Amino acid sequence: MNLERAMKDFELISGKNAEEFLSLIKLSAAEVERRLKSGTDKTDERLCGLCAALANLKCVEIECAREKLMLTPGGGVAVNSSQDRIPFAEEIVKKYTALCADLLADDGFVFLGAKGW
Repeated sequence: MNLERAMKDFELISGKNAEEFLSLIKLSAAEVERRLKSGTDKTDERLCGLCAALANLKCVEIECAREKLMLTPGGGVAVNSSQDRIPFAEEIVKKYTALCADLLADDGFVFLGAKGW
């Protein structure tokens, strides 16, 4: 996988400097490579996008966990509503996963969430 391209895709998706999140991008690249069908061309550009989307999701989850409780200027504690960013990041991963479906091994059912009835 072209890590430099994955970093550029990450910056496009997240709006963040990829160098600061290189460890998440590498972790996501390894995850994508583990999910590939045997014999798949690892240089397919779509995989860079999937890697970037996964790294973005991990980044958003970490940020939301950190930001869940915030101190207010008056010294109180407030709950931050940044959790609503996670579904958007998950949706991007789903779209890139669908785009790469012919490259990924079908290793079972993956449950990413559910919405109301």
